[in-house]
Amino acid sequence: MASITLTGTLLDPSSKIAIGDEIRFTNRSTTGSTIKSAQSLFKIGVSGTYVIELQYGLIFVEYKDSVASQFSNLGVVTVNQDSTATTLPELLNAVVPPTDAQLLEFQTILANCVSQVTLATTQAVRSEAAASVSEAFANQLTTTELIASTAIYAADVNLGTSGFTTSGDGGSGNWKQNGVTGQTPSQSPAQLGNALLNDASGNQWGLVVEGWVNIETLGAKQSVDSTLEIQAAFNSCEWLYATGFDYRYTTLTVSNNLKFIGGGKKVTRLRTTNLTEDKIVVNSTGSFIVHDMAFSSIGVQTGGAYFKFAAATQIINPSFHNCDFVSPYVAINFTNANTFKISGCYFVTYVNAAVIIDNQVIPDSGDSTIEGGCVFDAGGNTGTAILQISSGGLRAVNNKFLNGAYHYRGEYSSAENTSVFVWTGNSSEQARLANMSFNAVSPNKFSKININGGNQYSVRAGATGIMINNPGYDYLSSVNISDNVLSLDDASVGINTGRLQMSTIGKNTMTGNGTGEFGIIIPVASSNITLDEQTLISVSNEYSDLSTTTNYTGWGTKKGTEVALTNTAFGSMYISLAIPIVFASEFPSIPAVNASPENSGGAVSCLISNTTKSGFTLHVVGLNNAASTTSNWEATL
Repeated sequence: MASITLTGTLLDPSSKIAIGDEIRFTNRSTTGSTIKSAQSLFKIGVSGTYVIELQYGLIFVEYKDSVASQFSNLGVVTVNQDSTATTLPELLNAVVPPTDAQLLEFQTILANCVSQVTLATTQAVRSEAAASVSEAFANQLTTTELIASTAIYAADVNLGTSGFTTSGDGGSGNWKQNGVTGQTPSQSPAQLGNALLNDASGNQWGLVVEGWVNIETLGAKQSVDSTLEIQAAFNSCEWLYATGFDYRYTTLTVSNNLKFIGGGKKVTRLRTTNLTEDKIVVNSTGSFIVHDMAFSSIGVQTGGAYFKFAAATQIINPSFHNCDFVSPYVAINFTNANTFKISGCYFVTYVNAAVIIDNQVIPDSGDSTIEGGCVFDAGGNTGTAILQISSGGLRAVNNKFLNGAYHYRGEYSSAENTSVFVWTGNSSEQARLANMSFNAVSPNKFSKININGGNQYSVRAGATGIMINNPGYDYLSSVNISDNVLSLDDASVGINTGRLQMSTIGKNTMTGNGTGEFGIIIPVASSNITLDEQTLISVSNEYSDLSTTTNYTGWGTKKGTEVALTNTAFGSMYISLAIPIVFASEFPSIPAVNASPENSGGAVSCLISNTTKSGFTLHVVGLNNAASTTSNWEATL
């Protein structure tokens, strides 16, 4: 096929290699052997380089960086025999005269002929170049050999190594003498705790850092303990990547800015042997980003977190994307962090909690997000997916929650009042105690909570979907619970308002199986709750409202018409037999009922008795014996 080839290195605005950025090409014309609407996707690797062959045609170009969730439109370009671009920026900036599809086809045929002539020559040149590179690479020292070397080099020499221990093992790097002499001979980066080494003559060398650094360049290896090597990388390099599968460590500390990216959560894994304490402690208050890797344990975790944010002042904007957290005691503990973002991550078989939010440095802080299809599955453990102790401004959007004791648990002990929690578009299934639980362990208040926007709940037998607890004092207000769908199992509860104040329960849908479920419970401790009529299907006990301050909206009026015979003597008149009236759906509290006869059959009045939330008893009184009467009734809150 006729095509052009684009090569180069892609950088971000700060001149760092754009690892993980993606470019998508979509054909807007059918040209040669390429069909209109055909797509191709290119992802920038750890080297930052690209080689892209584009077929002739009208091509729509889109771009997405490694932290974005959507592609950006860069426009449509024409690729044909007049294209001179050799790099992506040149392609996007080039002014190529537009051409129609027929002309593109002729240009394609001509270019195919030319490309076949040059193909053999090109392959030969590439083979010769590759052979030369391989020969030069094989003649380089490894980093371990440099550490053991007594050779004398020029002070400004930039020495490239072919690997760390053996040539081609992934630990290659460029080292340069820094002018420091008389050091302890033959010291590795792990021994020095930095991106430095000492050769056998005591001369010190520093790693030449130009963008991204592989942790194996500083000696990290797979399937063996690499704590000191990874710590040296954390101490000295801001931009790190890892491509191996199994790196092992005990405890690590992050004290500087760090962006750490793996080859994918199914490709790169860090495993800890520390079973009781925090594993990676983040003390830096700067940038912190971890993408595309998995974290797990060698042994059963009984304490500590995989990540603990513990700086003396709060850490701003930490980010985790596309990571797996397997069998932690706690996966991430945001002790002193805010505006964090977690997206596309998988938390599985956590013992205590997947995510803890507890910023006591600035308790009324937040603007943090858990989104983008995160999955929380406690498996057979009783852990909590999200445990919030302080900090407002949390958004949990479009995630899936499975098993465990709680999916969201608020145990508020903030040092001051805080607000704002949004729970939207989540799927919450089979929590053992409550899908969502709200409680307080100090009298400070939490307000402005929205639980709406298509959340789906599967409520386990005996559990509660949304549970607001009563700690003995007011703490929760301005809560909106609406537009949720709850499937209730045996003896479960949809919503229990506990000690909720000044809040709204909008329209929700609940489906039971007629085995002891409760739809909505409003205890006496709740006050000023506004309750809309719910859609309740096969729910055994629809409402229990013990509060005297509930406001009912949107319930409308239930009406009916009854025909009865006045055939029993009633003083000087006659009365009908008792007519049991059952409302089509239950009211949350006892309604007011009125009934009146039509002017037929001599009926003069109606008697109402035994009014409950679900119905009442009606008698019709008339002047005539055995007369047929018609009466109308209505019930309203």
